[in-house]
Amino acid sequence: MKLLLLIFCTMLCIFADDDVIFDEPLELEEQEVQEKQNLPEKQSDVQKTPHEKKPEFEIIPNSNMKRKQAVEEQKKAQEEKNAESVENDNWALNETVVTPDTQESKKFDLPSVVYSLDHEVLINERMVRSIPEALKQTPGVMVQKTAHSQGSPFIRGFTGFRNLFLIDGIRLNNSIFREGPNQYWNTVDFFAVERLEIVKGPGSLIYGSDAVGGVINTITRERERYGDDSLLNSRLFYRYSSGEQSHMARGEISGNYGYDFGFVGGVFYKKFGNIIAGGDSNELDKTGYLEMGGDFKLNWFLSNHEELVFGYYGVNQNDAERTHKTIFAKSFRGSAVGNELRRRTDHDRHLTYIQYRMYDLEDFFDNATFTVSWHYQAEEQDRIRGDGRRDIQGITTNTVGFLARFASNVGFGQLIYGGEYYRDFVRSFREDFNADGTFNRRRIQGPVADDSTYDTLGVYVQWEMPIHEQFTIIPGVRYTHSWLEAGEVEDPLTGNEVSIEDDWGGFIGSLKFVWALNANWNIFGGVSQSFRSPGLSDLTRFNSARSNEIETPVDELDPEYFISYEIGLKAQYSNWFFQGSYYYTQIDNMIIRFPTGNIINGEVEVTKDNEGDGFVHGVEFEAGYNITPQWQVFGGFAWMEGIVSTFPEANSNKEDEPIDRMQPAQGFVGLRWNHPSRRYWAEGVVTMVRGQDRLSTRDAADTQRIPPGGTPGYTLYTVRAGARITDNITVSAAIENITDKDYRVHGSGNNEPGFNGILSVDLNY
Repeated sequence: MKLLLLIFCTMLCIFADDDVIFDEPLELEEQEVQEKQNLPEKQSDVQKTPHEKKPEFEIIPNSNMKRKQAVEEQKKAQEEKNAESVENDNWALNETVVTPDTQESKKFDLPSVVYSLDHEVLINERMVRSIPEALKQTPGVMVQKTAHSQGSPFIRGFTGFRNLFLIDGIRLNNSIFREGPNQYWNTVDFFAVERLEIVKGPGSLIYGSDAVGGVINTITRERERYGDDSLLNSRLFYRYSSGEQSHMARGEISGNYGYDFGFVGGVFYKKFGNIIAGGDSNELDKTGYLEMGGDFKLNWFLSNHEELVFGYYGVNQNDAERTHKTIFAKSFRGSAVGNELRRRTDHDRHLTYIQYRMYDLEDFFDNATFTVSWHYQAEEQDRIRGDGRRDIQGITTNTVGFLARFASNVGFGQLIYGGEYYRDFVRSFREDFNADGTFNRRRIQGPVADDSTYDTLGVYVQWEMPIHEQFTIIPGVRYTHSWLEAGEVEDPLTGNEVSIEDDWGGFIGSLKFVWALNANWNIFGGVSQSFRSPGLSDLTRFNSARSNEIETPVDELDPEYFISYEIGLKAQYSNWFFQGSYYYTQIDNMIIRFPTGNIINGEVEVTKDNEGDGFVHGVEFEAGYNITPQWQVFGGFAWMEGIVSTFPEANSNKEDEPIDRMQPAQGFVGLRWNHPSRRYWAEGVVTMVRGQDRLSTRDAADTQRIPPGGTPGYTLYTVRAGARITDNITVSAAIENITDKDYRVHGSGNNEPGFNGILSVDLNY
């Protein structure tokens, strides 16, 4: 730890001296440097290779494939990319993203609030531990963690299966995702991500069910360099964290065969020890786990207008403990300690897909993408109760997907349209053992119904219509139909095997607008519907839920519907930017969990019904200002409130209560310094989170995760710095939670690390 502090302080001292140069500075004229620091647009986009200019997934619009660019031009483009500021991507509203409508669009021109984090930010700036934690400095996002191996961001009041996660446009969500926070987002490896895009608000029009609070899309990395010669490049990365007692490492190889083929592949290893929490909490037992995996992506350019992509991404998580349920938990501000001896989970996930892309066509459609995917997700839990009884249960889900997305420039605007079909094949099991270790019985089902399928079919169309050169409206409509066949379900009353079949279908619509007041100001807004179809988890889950609760199957539920209204403002100038909005989401027919009055194996039974009506509303904004070409100040703030109707107790009347785990007000402010050579940088960030004492009845009963009276607020101080020592070596370091604050994110099962030193080394050859 002392060595890490010494390295960090030495780096800060070196950075403070502008005369110290590790290597020759990049050859940029003073005027060019000034332009790069003042313009919000990312300059490296201007001279990227043909491969880099295309969006990394879905539709590829307006690509200009110059298949035989000189190697010298590619080298120049790469040097410019290396020379650009390591500034946060969120700084520039001119940054190009693809997730909101599957087309390349600048954030400034979109009718929604959008954030993005590129690979450099994730790896060498934030030095993130996981994908969920990468979102911590995003206004309006609260990253709850039931366990250290989990991570479930709350976006505009919603989490779990009411937010949609995509990998290259392919759904991570499936029908077995459970209500509330879950671990699935943490199974996506950030090493393979080129850019992480966050779209706030409804995304159901294009992406279907679950996209209520927001849509997150990870766009995976591809080969960057192409030339007449065939080349191979290698990369090694290492990260150490003292507060997590963790070590992460990745080895990677990328290469190309002329201009026709390119690939990127790597393997990674992550070992997390016990958390060292702040203050008197110190080391938290049974919070470590192991994660490993690999990925591979191949791009084959069939012609100037066609491309075939193959991708594989695999992650294996072992020995991930849900500590708050066990006797190894530590009380925080009076929170309860669990009584189980073990609650351990292993998770295995593999995504394989083939994608055919066409772009710059002169047919009816200008761009098209076709994707076939197979997604395997398996989880197994080993639980030992306080009296020694043991159960092992698990779920295996195989999901096949077919996607088609198109874009056509018509006489009056642009049409974006397409469809998708997904089918889940689900198997589950549960085996019970007596306290002496002898086998007791095999249950009819595991956490969800065994021998089940779930199908979803959807089609959509969106029309971008420029009514005036300064005013554009974007109407759209979608139809979705879902079918559920739950083969083997255990009746909670009789214990007999039953089956459940159901289906749902319906239309939703959206109408958004962008009003360009001038070149620097945009007003945006609209009305959008979103929905969530009931899944296997809603109807058939028979498993432990929140603290001292057990969720049981029901035989009939309807889809949830939401209507969101939003009005916002964006501004961009050469030295400052701003984006912010007010949103109001109307909740209709939401599936809620409430007690029945029955006790099953010592736990309170909760059932489900479409009784949740209410609203969520809030404000959020972020801004940045270049004080000088080298100094920048930035910050963000978010506040929200949510009310939904529920049944607080068994046989009680319906009452309006705060939405579960309501996000407290939070904000951050930071100061950043960039050296003119762009080889080194430093920043400090202060994060402020208000305490949350507005609790629902279920929150107040969740005593293992939420202290009596609510979760206290906290203020955190972080400093980070980095140096590109040579063109091939980057070293970064950070100190998080400088004051060693003992704190917990609202609704989480563990406290966060206290004083945390982080060091990373990135080697590229």
